[in-house]
Amino acid sequence: MYRKMKVPLPLVTENLKEIIANTQVKTISSQTVLQACNIALKNQLSYYDSLIVTAALEFNCTTLYSEDMQNGQIIEYKLKIVNPFVSGY
Repeated sequence: MYRKMKVPLPLVTENLKEIIANTQVKTISSQTVLQACNIALKNQLSYYDSLIVTAALEFNCTTLYSEDMQNGQIIEYKLKIVNPFVSGY
């Protein structure tokens, strides 16, 4: 929001506080790291993107919003990547 949409940093911080208050924080395990490596190889993702994907899969998410990954891509037949900045997502 800060860089792409030029939202003032104090407002971004307030939004982050709201998100943190309403979400679960996930600690990654060694198994998560290894699975992320497999996901990266299978789906041609960067390691850090695959770590995000793996964490989402571990939490049984069905949608992952990202502007950096391929819009519409389905990972492991479960997780759909959606770019919220593309019309008609």
